[in-house]
Amino acid sequence: MIGAGGEISISPASPMWMDIQIVSPNGTSVELPLKQGYFEARVPNALMESVESSGSFEINWIDFYR
Repeated sequence: MIGAGGEISISPASPMWMDIQIVSPNGTSVELPLKQGYFEARVPNALMESVESSGSFEINWIDFYR
């Protein structure tokens, strides 16, 4: 996360933590890299409230398999 003083780390206990889950199309187990399914990102209310003035935010994804 980037704050007023630059980049800062957050933990799962932070209200800004974004929960990410892998969703399979039929409830079966999922293997990485995904052949079917998708990643679901749940944006926390605290994050949405912090961007109300700008109206936007950005998610950067690191593909760790490449």
